Amino acid sequence: MEIFNLQFNSGLVGTLPQALSRMNSLRHISLQWCNFTGTIPTWMGQLSNLKYLGLGNNAFTGEIPVQLGNLKELELLGLDDNRLSGNIEL
Repeated sequence: MEIFNLQFNSGLVGTLPQALSRMNSLRHISLQWCNFTGTIPTWMGQLSNLKYLGLGNNAFTGEIPVQLGNLKELELLGLDDNRLSGNIEL
């Protein structure tokens, strides 16, 4: 699977599922406007084929994982409208 798009699903609650960490062929993750909470997991930085990561408009908290800087193919990163702090270097 290359595209994982579940945006605008307010019924999705809790933290990001660990199962995503094993989907190494993902190029596009779109999870905006859901009700995800907790921190953004560090394993997201291991999804090396990602070109698009949309996690905006959720309720994520904490530091932006520095591991996101490992996503060298990333063209768009959406983290807007969460409660995140910190910086990343791409």
